Amino acid sequence: MINIDKDLRKTIAHFGYNSQIKKLNEECFEVIEASKELMNFMTYSPKDALAMVVDGKRYTLEAYEKKLETHLAEEIADVINVLRQIQLYFGISDSKVDRYRLFKNERTINQIKKDI
Repeated sequence: MINIDKDLRKTIAHFGYNSQIKKLNEECFEVIEASKELMNFMTYSPKDALAMVVDGKRYTLEAYEKKLETHLAEEIADVINVLRQIQLYFGISDSKVDRYRLFKNERTINQIKKDI
């Protein structure tokens, strides 16, 4: 993993905790919007069309899907960076986060097993 923690610490120190919590809310909204846009495209795109026009620009379906995927990746990166700032600010260890990630993943897998 890239080590940008020093820069993330500088960022939250500069802007402050309250500002970055607001930023987290904004970034989470943006990732939701980007994921909805990609999901809508995947669900409702005209499968028989070769191209589409968006904001006056012509895209192949493949190129537009890539554009949406890139946008989602950028928004995910923003959320991860702000979450990491908050994690560093509060001194929440990676191992603590990993324990919760594993626990929640196992819980989901167990639910899937029950559903099968």
